[in-house]
Amino acid sequence: MAFSVTDTKNEELSKKFEKWFVEKIKGVDQNVDAEIFVNYILTALSADDTSDEEKSETILPFLQELNQNQTFNEEQFLQEMISTWSQIKIEFERSTESKDLADNQENPTDTILSMINQHKTQLVKTKKSQTNDVTPVVDHLYPLKIYSDNFHNLVSNP
Repeated sequence: MAFSVTDTKNEELSKKFEKWFVEKIKGVDQNVDAEIFVNYILTALSADDTSDEEKSETILPFLQELNQNQTFNEEQFLQEMISTWSQIKIEFERSTESKDLADNQENPTDTILSMINQHKTQLVKTKKSQTNDVTPVVDHLYPLKIYSDNFHNLVSNP
């Protein structure tokens, strides 16, 4: 079975929430086995086609089961959980979008190299088209010849 990029991103998001959830439950009661319920709760929270109220109705019985020792307020924890899930999801989506945008931007060095290569190609095409006409090439080299001759004379006659 092949995993898509979306599956990987959802897995990362789920792990982040799971870590928060387990730490929160263990902070209230060390004896609670939160790992048993976290997958079901994650499934309910990640359902995009359900309202927060429907999610609450689905999750509340599991929180009641987790809270047999009456160590936390289930309704308050439920609201915090839904709020945290939404916040983690928003932050995750922003960071993913930023990363995707950065990955899609072209490297400035690559742009410069591309421009240089295009310029080289244009020069080669120009020189090939002027192979029968030597005058333009000689005209361009003439200032270099004068400079070279003057430099040679200066060096030769100190």
